[in-house]
Amino acid sequence: MNLRLVILIAWSALGCRLGLAQDASVDREWEKRQNFGLKMGIGFNSMYGGELRNPRPLLGYQTGFFWHGDPTLKRKWDPQLGLDLRLRGSNFANARPTDTVINSAYTRISLISLDAPVLMNIRLKPKVKDQYRCIQVGAVTSLNFRSVIFKGPNRIPAQADVFLDQWENLPLKPIETALHLGYQTRGNSTGVQWSLNVGINNLNDNFVLEGLAPVTGNGLRISTWALQFGLLF
Repeated sequence: MNLRLVILIAWSALGCRLGLAQDASVDREWEKRQNFGLKMGIGFNSMYGGELRNPRPLLGYQTGFFWHGDPTLKRKWDPQLGLDLRLRGSNFANARPTDTVINSAYTRISLISLDAPVLMNIRLKPKVKDQYRCIQVGAVTSLNFRSVIFKGPNRIPAQADVFLDQWENLPLKPIETALHLGYQTRGNSTGVQWSLNVGINNLNDNFVLEGLAPVTGNGLRISTWALQFGLLF
């Protein structure tokens, strides 16, 4: 599916949600009690670990749904679950003008993943009227179902050298687990979330890319990290 179409559909759903939230006929008491919603966000993503050289941040996107415990209950913690579609990866500063292999240097890896965050919300001010502020800790399990590597300063898909309709995913393990630390606040109908995700497992699955520079196949670690900002509706 075209990724731009996915994002367009998600933003259309967001527009519908905002329209409902602004309708004067909305039941405000119901809005205060709801504990589920839509999340849209952006973030800086990259990789670490040594196998892939010179990683740099890449702007990514996410959209999904979430549910958390009843905010009207007077307790200090609540669970929060979600399901997100995320476009992420990493840039790489490998195609320098002075490089002799500039057109075969990998410069970007793009990942599409389905993420399932399992979080614990630790409330900061449970008695503040119409506000739900909390520190979030937990883990995010990701299914990486599409991966593409780009080469050269123009970031041409390396798999295009074979056939566009026969792209294969990169030699990366499909399941990733990341630790999550964040801050979240919600009002009657909107909120924000800041978070840091750091992958804890090694995604290297005999990562060897023939014909691309720098040389791969060293058996070193490949993991990801992400600094994200999300809007909650």
